[in-house]
Amino acid sequence: MIFCCLSSQVSQTTHLSDEEVVVITHPFHPKAGKEYRLVGINKSQGKEKLRCQDEDSSEFLVPSEYTNFSNGTFRDYHPAVNVGDFCYDDLVVLSGIIRDIMC
Repeated sequence: MIFCCLSSQVSQTTHLSDEEVVVITHPFHPKAGKEYRLVGINKSQGKEKLRCQDEDSSEFLVPSEYTNFSNGTFRDYHPAVNVGDFCYDDLVVLSGIIRDIMC
């Protein structure tokens, strides 16, 4: 029998002192194109999630790859669709849509 204990997972949180702002860049995210205050960075199991603050001061987590901030650096944000912002599943859905239009 195999037992798994989630409490042994290591989680790291980085708190930021400066007023940093991130943009949600993932085209299918409900908050895409909007700017939010970056409050902190949570790292757990090799994944980086950003802790952002809404206009009403509530906080939420978003994967760093869904924003213009990744691996400690900001990328230029262009509202036009950037192929680098799509994941494999997004491209499969998009190819199906194009195939349906072409037929």
